[in-house]
Amino acid sequence: MSLEQTKKVFSETTRKQVSDFQVLTVSLAERFRTSGPGLATIELPVGLELLHAYAAELEGALKQREQLALAEKLFDMEITGYPSLAMVEAEMKKLQQ
Repeated sequence: MSLEQTKKVFSETTRKQVSDFQVLTVSLAERFRTSGPGLATIELPVGLELLHAYAAELEGALKQREQLALAEKLFDMEITGYPSLAMVEAEMKKLQQ
């Protein structure tokens, strides 16, 4: 397999990973909106537990986003934005203050 073919295979793999991650971030944002720690109906102790759980999940997602961005950069692909993930990150920062 030539270097160009190898690059093409890894580029396609990266595109698939990015697509899968986009689905995951939309799902995370939807769960955050419907059952996250910022809901007015959540009791404070439960909200605190949810805050910690979502913080851990968000940290993992942010690390994965960085890895995908590095892969996209490596293969001269356009860096993908994740607006759903950015929304969760912004809301979490507000809640943690």
